[in-house]
Amino acid sequence: MKKLLVFFLTLILCMSLNSCAFDDIDPQEIVDKFDSFAEFLSKSQITNDKDLIGKRTYKENNYVGEYSSNCSFATGRDVIFGGASVYNRKIKVYGKIKTQNGFADVRIRTGSTVNIIKSDKEGNFEETFDFDGGGNYIMIDYNNFSGEIELFAKEDVSE
Repeated sequence: MKKLLVFFLTLILCMSLNSCAFDDIDPQEIVDKFDSFAEFLSKSQITNDKDLIGKRTYKENNYVGEYSSNCSFATGRDVIFGGASVYNRKIKVYGKIKTQNGFADVRIRTGSTVNIIKSDKEGNFEETFDFDGGGNYIMIDYNNFSGEIELFAKEDVSE
């Protein structure tokens, strides 16, 4: 994915240096097209609906929506929301985990960094992340988990 990103950024740079030949091309249009292409490629990293342990509903894009699961002895990983983009996003992730057995971790991957969201003693969790350009994903890792999970992801525009 990084090689492809470097290729397209190089292509964009070359086109901008040859601006005389491309007077009628809008630079924002090029960035938007590249973003659409990166988003399309990154969808392969998100778990297909039919393969999810839980159920997901997208809202306005692949970064926001709702997810819930009610499972018995589940093991695996659901990559729920996210993708690759040239644009930055601030995403608030919150919800509740009701554990009967095993454990489930809410994990956020931003680039090469993975953060595990900690929940309080009632199972509630809430954290806001800066998704810089590149690959960013919200996932849940299940390990012999029995219980219920509710997870919400929304764009945080509070600033």
